[in-house]
Amino acid sequence: MKKIFLFLVTVVIAFASCSTKDTPAQKRDIVTQKLLKKHRIKIAITGQWSNPSGVATWRGAELAANEINDAGGILGAKIELVKFDDNNKVSQGAEIAGKITDDEEICAVIGHYSSSVSLFNSVIYHYYGVLMFTPFSTNTKLTKQNLPYILRNIPGNDVFAKEAVRFCNQKNWRRVMTLYLDNAYCRELIDSFERYCGENSIMVPDRLGYEDVYNFNNYMEIAEKWKSNYDFDAVFIAGFLPQAAEIVALFRSVGINVPVIGSIDFDEPEFFSIADNKSEQNFYCISFFDLNSKNAAFTAFKTAFKSHYEIDPNWEAAQGYDAVKVLAKAIQKAGCVKHEKIAAALKSEEQWDECMGPYRFNEQGDIEKKILIKKSVDGEFKVLKE
Repeated sequence: MKKIFLFLVTVVIAFASCSTKDTPAQKRDIVTQKLLKKHRIKIAITGQWSNPSGVATWRGAELAANEINDAGGILGAKIELVKFDDNNKVSQGAEIAGKITDDEEICAVIGHYSSSVSLFNSVIYHYYGVLMFTPFSTNTKLTKQNLPYILRNIPGNDVFAKEAVRFCNQKNWRRVMTLYLDNAYCRELIDSFERYCGENSIMVPDRLGYEDVYNFNNYMEIAEKWKSNYDFDAVFIAGFLPQAAEIVALFRSVGINVPVIGSIDFDEPEFFSIADNKSEQNFYCISFFDLNSKNAAFTAFKTAFKSHYEIDPNWEAAQGYDAVKVLAKAIQKAGCVKHEKIAAALKSEEQWDECMGPYRFNEQGDIEKKILIKKSVDGEFKVLKE
């Protein structure tokens, strides 16, 4: 009798172990679905909230969540955004990833800003069944890891670089200098730019990196070296404000008046409060944000944002808003909050026409959308007509 009992216990345990969903990702799907029945959907959002970019992102995301909830929510549930501050640092980001994955009620994370943090955390999120949807991380490696639940609604560095080189070709700029802030993001952007330059017979006479602790004398040394020793048609800069705009102003002050092309990080109103009239001349940036877009979803967002915050939105605010809206619509289309289903819904849509649309996602999780060339004109960036 004892042997029969032990046999039955063994069979029950074996059956239970085969039928129970016990991986971390499967457990999360069960918990989030239960939470959905309680009319709540929890989404983490990460950023450096003391930073102006973080403030803008949160404003856009919060506005989107409030609009969705005021309209009745998604699948009968209200969206709950849970803020986490990663300070744009890998060590703090890893700690945040631990907190997010410990909360089995969270189905997705919007973030991170820094590509370094996103790369480090992506494998963690994937293992624990948290869909990662980043509006800012542009490192090309992020979506080449064969992790189907990692997506972004911003083009990768290689896409921006390719468009910058296409523009240089169009303008017949055959000798282009490159200058970059010495971090992983800017280095990869410059590497991609120079690779495409090589493929298009564009020469890069000199390449220089600078540190975020550099001062006026350091920048002057770069400017004087280039002016005295090189002939060139244009300069491509990868960096952040205010530094990058200060460099452009200094270049102009010593007589370097060739066209300057900046990365999307220049596409901020702040550029015009730093750069003088001379610096604005012959300056371009590579972007995907158009404040004058006629997209119906964007104009509605712009109106609502300005009404709420009394300023125009910048691209970070638009990205935060867009991420929440698109993620919510993907959950609606999936009919659940399971990470696999949300990812499939995001990728299966032929075209997303939300705030930053139109665009689509490919199987790697990369966004496919039009890149814009913008020129500084009378204190604002205006999209060049093709």
